[in-house]
Amino acid sequence: MKGLLIHVYRHSDPRWGDSSNGGISATHDKLVVVGTKKHGEELKPLPRESQVFTPTDEAPAVVLVESAVPHYYGPHLEPLELHDKHNTQEYAGPYDGGNYAGTSDSRWAALGRDVFGHDRLSVVPVHDRTDTWSDYYALTT
Repeated sequence: MKGLLIHVYRHSDPRWGDSSNGGISATHDKLVVVGTKKHGEELKPLPRESQVFTPTDEAPAVVLVESAVPHYYGPHLEPLELHDKHNTQEYAGPYDGGNYAGTSDSRWAALGRDVFGHDRLSVVPVHDRTDTWSDYYALTT
């Protein structure tokens, strides 16, 4: 499985610490987008011309996912290993951890336009935060 190499942009204020709670965007500078996922559809690999880089331990695989509110919010990224594990009985997430990723590669912009109808896809949120349900309720109440 190959995809597009993108770069992580972290929240830089040290007073806030790691808002991703140990998510991949806290520890990796690069990610590889290997597919797209729209609501009600299966994961689709990227077009052949975008299958360039192989995910590695230093640049793990992520999926570009349609927003829960697609006409209001743009797509986001989720780690490949978490994209099918939304809100399980054990964990809440993945959800926005405060970091972003993107690239100036023209194939990235074309992907946003062709799959999600966005004329410009620049940086998108990385949804790589997971919490236990008890932690989630404690943080949100």
